[in-house]
Amino acid sequence: MSTIKVRTKVEQQGLLVRILIDHPMETGRRVDPLTGLRVTADFIKDFIVLFRGKVVVEGRFSTGVAKNPYLNLILHEARPGEVLEVRIKDNEGREEAMSYRIPPHKTD
Repeated sequence: MSTIKVRTKVEQQGLLVRILIDHPMETGRRVDPLTGLRVTADFIKDFIVLFRGKVVVEGRFSTGVAKNPYLNLILHEARPGEVLEVRIKDNEGREEAMSYRIPPHKTD
């Protein structure tokens, strides 16, 4: 299905969270040039980001989103060791979730 990758970086506004979802995001309208057959629709439908057990971002994708969706968000009071959870569900009902523990903040 997909692979969810999370990276974080401390910025002046707070903790920048970057989420990359490796997913083909097929619309179901594309024709495979080799076979002449339509490629089956396969896209992320719902996504949710939880922090401290609360929803901080929730949304819905559709076929209009390019492959490998990329999301950014800022967490203002995140501390090292806390856990961020990302959950996705596709149009076929398949689900994936991952937890990301915030690493120690680097100081310059």
